[in-house]
Amino acid sequence: MNDDAYITLDEAAERKPFSHREWLFDRVRSAAHCRCTPRQFSLFVKAGLLPDQAMRGKWKRADLDTALAAMDIHEHGFVTSNEVYFIELGNFVKIGFSGSPRLRLKDLQTGSPYDLKLLYTFPGGEVSEGMLHELWRSIHCRGEWFHKTPALLAYIEWLRTR
Repeated sequence: MNDDAYITLDEAAERKPFSHREWLFDRVRSAAHCRCTPRQFSLFVKAGLLPDQAMRGKWKRADLDTALAAMDIHEHGFVTSNEVYFIELGNFVKIGFSGSPRLRLKDLQTGSPYDLKLLYTFPGGEVSEGMLHELWRSIHCRGEWFHKTPALLAYIEWLRTR
């Protein structure tokens, strides 16, 4: 089976029988329940957006439902809400946007020998990100990276307490 293919719960049931307890799903059935591909499901679990397996490769339906409510998954399996994020790396801060800042942090961390830290997120997208890039152009370094200054940190704290 292709890990990038979407399948329905009925199709999953045909491919792999239910566990002896109906509330336990394997990875394929869990992905179908979450309306995402098995690959997306694995990425969401690794990013901490969905619970890690509970019992020998099985997930509880109730745990998945709780995590899905927090993630705001669109009916076709895509994360619909974007967030603007601030990620710290040493003396720099990345200002960007993503449907999943925690997953983006994990991706960036993979390519960095230094620890990254998610400083703050808020609902927004490309327009908000562009406005922030313009606001902080005086400390722009490269791409979406800016020098970490006391003013930028104070601004992030101000956003956090609004």
